[in-house]
Amino acid sequence: MIQPTTPSSKTVFSRPALNTPIHVVFGPPIDVSSLLEMRHQPPFDSRPELLYELIAHRLEEEVRRLQAELHRRLASRREPRA
Repeated sequence: MIQPTTPSSKTVFSRPALNTPIHVVFGPPIDVSSLLEMRHQPPFDSRPELLYELIAHRLEEEVRRLQAELHRRLASRREPRA
């Protein structure tokens, strides 16, 4: 997934123009095992889509955290050094 590199970007997904630098930020592996353990408990046992929504929400939170980290890193590069 390619993330926009400006804090004012309104979309999570974007396609960079040709010859545009891109930045890659990796985070730690995301452990969803605690969520998966709930798959046999109500209401997830009868409605697995609810569990999928929880997992998707967890992943979205991590993407947003990484996006914020990228913005911090880019801002620190732009600040003049004394």
